[in-house]
Amino acid sequence: MGRAAHDMDDVNWRILALLQENARISFSEIGRQVGLTSTAVAERVRRLEDARVVRSYRIVPGDNELGYPITAFVTVAVHHGGASQLVRLCADLPEVIECHHVTGEDGYLLRVRTTSVPHLEEVVQRLRRVGDPSASIVLSTPIEHKPLARPAAKSGGPTPIRARSA
Repeated sequence: MGRAAHDMDDVNWRILALLQENARISFSEIGRQVGLTSTAVAERVRRLEDARVVRSYRIVPGDNELGYPITAFVTVAVHHGGASQLVRLCADLPEVIECHHVTGEDGYLLRVRTTSVPHLEEVVQRLRRVGDPSASIVLSTPIEHKPLARPAAKSGGPTPIRARSA
């Protein structure tokens, strides 16, 4: 299959906003809010999925309710040649929720969830095998999930989105 172009018009942005707010919303409810039939919404969502604009549907677990009250960001300046080891270690550590390769002296930024401060200390100790970690514990999260919004208007019309080729 060739590459099909898909434009992010106002309706698609509204559909995307509704799905980001509640991934379980029905196509008929989306249709009521954007002025389309559920069939038309389903087709638009399928195209957004094909174009990888919509990549997955996820839940957000209640970390505190599941016994993980500590969230921390850990920067890691990896030892020479240790980047692949760090990535493997992060993949193996269930406490590491995200691992980002970033600019700056600390080449990696991790988001970690633990059951306690001593548990966080254990995770940091394990990270010392491959680099120099530094942890910052989150005190509160005033903005936890902010949906991606349409970029500021530019001249030239809608943002073109390319579907992935099969």
